[in-house]
Amino acid sequence: MVKRKWDLQRFKRLFSAPFVGVLMSLVLVLGHYVEAADFTDDELKAVYLFRFAYLVNWENLPSQDNLYHYCVDGSSQVARQLETIAEQKRQKAKYWDITDDSATPSRCHILFTTSREEEHILSLRIQYPDSLLVGEGKRFVENGGMASFIKMNNRVRPYIDMHNLLGLPFTLRSQLLAIAVTKGEVQE
Repeated sequence: MVKRKWDLQRFKRLFSAPFVGVLMSLVLVLGHYVEAADFTDDELKAVYLFRFAYLVNWENLPSQDNLYHYCVDGSSQVARQLETIAEQKRQKAKYWDITDDSATPSRCHILFTTSREEEHILSLRIQYPDSLLVGEGKRFVENGGMASFIKMNNRVRPYIDMHNLLGLPFTLRSQLLAIAVTKGEVQE
């Protein structure tokens, strides 16, 4: 009887910690999948936009107020989600709608537009030459945009044309390039 009790205690000691570890791992993994499925594409794009500022080397463009300036030109669901994120992170971010004449930013780190028109994209590049210009779809990049969002294998992915980034005073970090699809990787 004593030997069995000792074996039971030894069993508890040896297997309870690993069992709890495996159980916690399963909860975290399964919880992540459930949580990830709760995000819409527009929410995911807004999070990408917010994180882009941290994945760019701005060494030649120091910020005077230690904030990243996120600009949009017009209203969209992505813009509204980005505004919500910026409001929650006021100590790190400032949100601007450049179509609002009452407030004009001195600079934009990230500039998001829903327009895919070449003339509009080129005018934004001239007006905000130090900004990472982001839009949606391959056509946006083909018309001069620097990065866009595409759907690939049912997932939203950043799509980047390195040629459109040549000569700019900032560079993209390898962490961004690792998650992005670059022009030429997908069938055009």
